[in-house]
Formats: sequence, C-alpha cells, structure tokens
Amino acid sequence: MVKRKQIQIKKVNGYIDFYGHKERIQTLLKRIKESSLPNGLKKALIEYSGKIKHLRLPTQYKSVYLAFMTLREINKSPEDITIEDVEKWYNHVVEKREKGKWGAGTINTRIVFFKKFMRYHFRMKKGRYPKCVDWLEANFRDEKEVKVNELPSQEQVKEIIDLAQGDGTKLFVRNQGLLALWNDCGLRPTEIQGLNVSDLTEENGYLVVSINQSKTQNGIRRLPSYLAMPFIKKYLGLRGIEVKDNRDQPLFTDRFGNRMTSDAIRMVVKRAFKKAKVNLPKSKRIIGKVFRNTFSYRAADHYNYSQLYYALGWSRGISGIYNPKDYRKLIEPYSKMIREENNPMLPKLCKCGHLNPNIEFCEKCGQDLSAITFLNQDNQKEVLRNLIEEKYGEEMIRRLIREEIKTEFKKEN
Repeated sequence: MVKRKQIQIKKVNGYIDFYGHKERIQTLLKRIKESSLPNGLKKALIEYSGKIKHLRLPTQYKSVYLAFMTLREINKSPEDITIEDVEKWYNHVVEKREKGKWGAGTINTRIVFFKKFMRYHFRMKKGRYPKCVDWLEANFRDEKEVKVNELPSQEQVKEIIDLAQGDGTKLFVRNQGLLALWNDCGLRPTEIQGLNVSDLTEENGYLVVSINQSKTQNGIRRLPSYLAMPFIKKYLGLRGIEVKDNRDQPLFTDRFGNRMTSDAIRMVVKRAFKKAKVNLPKSKRIIGKVFRNTFSYRAADHYNYSQLYYALGWSRGISGIYNPKDYRKLIEPYSKMIREENNPMLPKLCKCGHLNPNIEFCEKCGQDLSAITFLNQDNQKEVLRNLIEEKYGEEMIRRLIREEIKTEFKKEN
C-alpha cells in the first residue's frame, strides 16, 4: 500500500496552514494569469488578492476563487459590468437551482463573495455596493434544515457510539471518541478536525478541551467534557499516548497517522448513523452540524445567554472575548444538564479504578458493572460535585443537596 504524502504544517501570520492554502492561492493566481479573461479582469482579481491579505488564508483562497468563478461566467472587467449582465448571470444561477445542480448555500455564497469583490474593487465602505450588484440578495433557503424533532436523542447517540466500536481496533475506537466528544462539546466540524493531543487536559475527573482555532477567532476557548472521557482515554491508550502528554500531534488521525480530512469525518458520522438506523439528512452542511445542533438544543435549558454563546464559540460570548478561565462558569450548567437528563452515557467507575463507558462489564478486569450500580451513582455524583466545588465551593454543594432532598420528598409524596 502506498503511504499517503505527509501534509507539511506551516505557520503563516500566526495561522497554522494545515492544508497549504498559501500554495493554493499562488496556483490560483497563476491560473488566472494564464486564463483567457479580459486583461482588466485579470488585473482586478490579482489586486483583490493583495487587498485581502489581512484575512485568514482559507478565507483569502475562498474569496479569490469564488470571485474568479463568478466573473468568469460574466467575462467582463468590473468597470464594464452592467445590471443587465448581472441579471443574466442571476437567471442562469436560478436555472441551475431549479435543475437541482446548485443548492441554496452555494448560490448564497456566490452572491456574497461576488458583492464583496465588487465592494473591494471600487473601494466602497462596508455595506455599500455598486448599483449593478446592490440589488442582489443572498436569501435562498433549502428545506433541509434539521428540525428539533429530527435531532437524535441521547439514547440514540449512545446506540450510535456503541455500534461505531466495530471490531475494537484503533480506527473504530477513534470513531467512538470522535462522536462522543462531538456530542459532548458541540464543536464545529473544523474545530474537532483541528484538535491536537496537547489541547486536552484532565482536571478533577473530567477533560478540558481547548479550542485554539475558531471561526470567530476570539481567543482560546475551553470546554469541560465528562461523557467523552472514557472513549478518548481508550483511543489514546491504543496509540500509546496519555492525556497528560503535551504532544502537538493530531488528536484524530487516519490509518497513515495524518490528520483526518473533513470528508473523512463526515463519512464517520454518516456510516455510524446508518449502522444504528438513525435518520440523517443528506446535506454535507447538516451532517457536520447534527451534534452541534443537538448540543445547543440540550444546553438551551441549562445555560444562560452568555454561557451558551461562549460554549458554542459565537462572537458575543462571555465579555465578547474568550478568557481561558471562563470555562469554569460552564461547569455548573454542564453538570446539571447531564444529571437532569439522566444521560445514558454517564461513565461507570469499576472497583479496580478503571473508568468505563456505560457498559455492562469492565473493560479492564471484566467485573459486572450492573452489580455495583450504587458505586457508579456515588462516583457520578462525586465527580459532578467536584466539578462544581472547584469553582463554587461548599455553598453550591449544600444548595444541590437541598434540591435533591426536595426532589426525593416530592417523589415519595
């Protein structure tokens, strides 16, 4: 078997260029120069590439590429483009949508980046565009959005993760860890793809996941994870790595040791859902957001506005800028969420000290875990209390005990 070519990691302007976007941009500019486009259009595209160098490399590449693909169809210099030309292009796009060749997301993206190019070219302020494109609206929608009743329950997620184990080899265990961590933290597809081993730390019986590169780029974001910990530790154990190892190696790798691609991650999700016979939308965008949408729906009842924004990496998080210690404010709502929903994936602690997923027998010693349910329950409560005590102290624990007593009293009466 031929070994896949290793991806060279380069750091450009503070951004780790995992996929060689700088080289892609140079190749694209060369393609533009050698094309049969009008000279005025070629010059405009090359100048546009220089004007957006302050953006992230993937955004630079996407901006120039989509502008090139759109303007190639119009085939006129920006100064010569009229409303009639744009209308003709727009009708052609609508026709493609009606034939099922382009989706709403593709058309909206083309419109947004076309207008952005024209604004940059004519040096207009943000929100202002030339008349020929000002009337364009990126308001196409597909009827493929995930509805609340279509989101998988935690029982279904547990079944999906259990069936993803396969024959127990490293790749199958990797799939379990990927699915469990994605469900537990609600990360973006690019965030879970970009995780390294060094981004995981263990504190008081739970994992802290550090997101160093985010879409909103508001700094490092840290999230607590308890449900995914047994799967992640088992996967790293098969790789001969411990959570405490500070290694800049990809967390989720393929069989060659390279970082998993976005298509490979989507395929893991798709196959896992299919194996568990759980319906999954066919859209690529939705496949990558199923766990994120599920987490946001679950967290909405327990997290306040700022906490939810911080956990999901939206730009209006706590203080608007991520603080490395802000994740501690999520400990109370996170522990309350997994406790009140009686999450079926709560780990079980065996007498031998090994932390297992919610299974019948210990993975290490084979002990029957159903016979020591009281130990598991005590352990779960103890860990959850440790999460809260670390930040909120004894006062919060007393309040939780009072709530538990009230709940038990209501059940008895």
